Amino acid sequence: MNGDELIADLIGKPFLDGGRGPKEYDCFGLLEEVYRRRGIMLPTEENPLSLSDKAVAIGAAVERGEWEKVLEPVPYCAVAFRVIPPYITHVGIVLEDCQRFLHTRQGVNVAIEKLNSIAWRSRIAGFYIHV
Repeated sequence: MNGDELIADLIGKPFLDGGRGPKEYDCFGLLEEVYRRRGIMLPTEENPLSLSDKAVAIGAAVERGEWEKVLEPVPYCAVAFRVIPPYITHVGIVLEDCQRFLHTRQGVNVAIEKLNSIAWRSRIAGFYIHV
């Protein structure tokens, strides 16, 4: 299965804060689903994280060594964004071409956007691989 086939059925799924699928997702739930489809089970919380807790959880996961920061995007790494600076409040999944990412957020169904778009390039906080 190539990358486009891996995510094709996710495009257009609605956003739901705390959504863990299969019908609705939030940004972290979408990351979990793509990783699951790739055979990687991410540690999950008993209760889905609220938007305000995501920045803390992502930072804590990096501190615990679950994620490692990389300098450049690689296929299927997580891309963290500072939508509400200075905190990381959003995450997406870099696609195979390393120029686009898959994400969802409030008011936006699951979609693919370009990393270098004017809306996103200045908000990138870093790229992370799960270890």
